Amino acid sequence: MSRWMRVFACLGGMLSASAGGAQQAPSESHRDAVNETAPQPAPAYGAPITLSQAKAMAVVIEAEAARMKKDAVVFAIVQPSGDLVYFEKMDGSTYVSIQYAQMKARMAARYRVRSGNLPPNGSSLPDAIALGGGLPIVYRGRTIGGIGISGVEEHGAAARFAQAAIDALDNDNKR
Repeated sequence: MSRWMRVFACLGGMLSASAGGAQQAPSESHRDAVNETAPQPAPAYGAPITLSQAKAMAVVIEAEAARMKKDAVVFAIVQPSGDLVYFEKMDGSTYVSIQYAQMKARMAARYRVRSGNLPPNGSSLPDAIALGGGLPIVYRGRTIGGIGISGVEEHGAAARFAQAAIDALDNDNKR
């Protein structure tokens, strides 16, 4: 039986039970259907990212930019509140990239989602931005901040820069 058929069968059983006045516990197929469609909660907030962690991430981003021969990268690292911890603008970048990087980082930290992944009616949220390149920084299972990268034109490259920097936190911890 498909997931939706189980959901409708469950709902039909629950409606007929409630029409008779009897309360019935949700069936196993109903629980399975709900669990399959329920979104996973975002990692809880942790202690804010430290300046030394942010600087370690900056080294990775700079190395990645050099490797890809990019001289217009701008990035911002914020704590969970969205307040700036670290910021860098390379010489060849545009001024609008400054604001984009910070907005992407704030959105990722505050809403604990990738920038560009707006919920329905999300464009009315403060700091919501439909451009990719912002990621929540999850360290040891907790959201400790957000990172936003701008000035990289290739689709997905900004997110790869950000992910490489986040991965460096875990690798540094394993040493």
